[in-house]
Amino acid sequence: MFKKRVILSFMLLLALMVVPAQADESDDERLNVVVTFSILGDVVERVAGDAADVTVIMPRNADPHVYEPTPQQVIAMTNADIVFSNGMRFEEGIVPLFEADDSINHAIASLCVPVWSFDGHDHDHDDHAHDYNEDRPQDKE
Repeated sequence: MFKKRVILSFMLLLALMVVPAQADESDDERLNVVVTFSILGDVVERVAGDAADVTVIMPRNADPHVYEPTPQQVIAMTNADIVFSNGMRFEEGIVPLFEADDSINHAIASLCVPVWSFDGHDHDHDDHAHDYNEDRPQDKE
């Protein structure tokens, strides 16, 4: 079921990419898309163009790890054609909703792209810096 949902969500994202920019702007034909946070919302809005109405759930400056949607936002997600989230344990306060409500067509963006691991490392920083500006030769003159 999960794999089918991911494939369906990826196909819908691809469909949004190929929709002509001059799509009919009638409200009946526009997709109703809900996105969990602002940066992903900007990406979805640019990809969808005039083909979708995009609603972002979290207000700017909200902590995505603990944010819980309002009842109105839960209704918006339930009524959406698709809901995009980041995944990778970013929206921990919303995940229980996705797990509890199978009627939400939920796409996890991080499943569609390679994710780099930034695991900890076991060495000190006395001999080098992780601040890239400090490592640039032109900054050491």
